[in-house]
Amino acid sequence: MAIVIMALCGCGTVTQLAAERKADGINAKYAKLFSQKESINRLRTKILIPPEQNRTLEQLSDNSFPSEPEKIAISDYDRILTAYEAEFLSLMEADAIKAEVPIARDFVAASRHNRLELFRGLISYGQYNRNAKALRDTLDKLLSQVAQMTDEQRRQAWANAFTSFSAAQAQGQRSIIRTNCTTYGDSTNCVSR
Repeated sequence: MAIVIMALCGCGTVTQLAAERKADGINAKYAKLFSQKESINRLRTKILIPPEQNRTLEQLSDNSFPSEPEKIAISDYDRILTAYEAEFLSLMEADAIKAEVPIARDFVAASRHNRLELFRGLISYGQYNRNAKALRDTLDKLLSQVAQMTDEQRRQAWANAFTSFSAAQAQGQRSIIRTNCTTYGDSTNCVSR
């Protein structure tokens, strides 16, 4: 989210520089919160934890699913990251970057959906990281074009990109869901991953 606010603010005016300082403060605050949670620190080998910027090849190719202790850590991560994203959205709204707020909100919603699918065990760590990277790449592409578009063009471009991403994600998920059933007496228990 930090890079999003920097790209949208640009640089130069007093308001833009103030927004950059606020964004730096938000980054520092949440970097500290992330580092203080031991459960989240154990996830660093599995997923990107802000303020880190680049996913590793190992993260992108990890086919493992979260264990129960890792799901608790993912829940902690999601809670802090959701607050982090909310502060950036508030900063954007307060600092007159309103035209880009709907785009950023869609990005945040899609990112949260991706985290929830990981938490539920519907996708592997690698799929989560590839989805997150695709979302980020889509956002970066839109932000590079945003200065030349009208507000309606911006919203439509994001909606089109998000629809394409969602369709690709749904197609990829169909192939990775596995169901295992166990029968004990008259009872059958099935688990899908």
